[in-house]
Amino acid sequence: MTYKEAQEQVCAELNATYATVNGGLHGLLTIDNIKTAVQNAINKAWDFKPWDFAEGDKKITAIATDYYDYPQLYQAGSIYLLTVAGAEFTKISWQDYLVYKNKYSAGSEEYWAEHKRYVFINQLAVTVGQEIVMFGKLRATALSGDSDKMPFSPDSDNYENSGNRSIVLIASAELLASEKFKNITSAKEKEDKGLAMLARIWDTYAQYKQTEKPTRSQWDVDDFFGNGGKDNIGQFTRT
Repeated sequence: MTYKEAQEQVCAELNATYATVNGGLHGLLTIDNIKTAVQNAINKAWDFKPWDFAEGDKKITAIATDYYDYPQLYQAGSIYLLTVAGAEFTKISWQDYLVYKNKYSAGSEEYWAEHKRYVFINQLAVTVGQEIVMFGKLRATALSGDSDKMPFSPDSDNYENSGNRSIVLIASAELLASEKFKNITSAKEKEDKGLAMLARIWDTYAQYKQTEKPTRSQWDVDDFFGNGGKDNIGQFTRT
């Protein structure tokens, strides 16, 4: 589905034609109303779950520093995997990262953490010039051209699932609930239907992901302070 096709379907949901709205002949709607509603619905669907089409892999080159700017196109806090020269580093909480750096200033453990819009990587575990790859969630794409592909058609506008249809319903719901229509009942029905469609798509996707078997430990963390687990210091929190 293309951006224009989504606009056409939203018009149809509101018992209007794209030609009438685009030509400025509709009494209530303008084409800008339609475009804004579609983009807002895209943003809502994008944020609904960590879809694979929303994933990015930012590549940078290591320099002599402990921190790097957060990738501008990434949502804050969304980086879930970081590799250096192909090796996966361990993500720990910002607080635990500070404890580790203060306690072991010469430590070379492969740790990294996030704080605000920065990514902190233990410089002593990295060689200048190595490739760093950060995997995280991109911000929603802002569509503009008629032929731009909708999120659930990432490869071709002819290949999609019901995700794009859910965006059409959510966009229609926004307009129905606006001051132009004030049809709250129909708006809720369409939005609920659209969100339910997204939930079903995610359930299926999650089932596919369950077949993947992790090959790395997710919970075992060394007790660097030798306290035998009596308190939380040194028992780094995976985030």
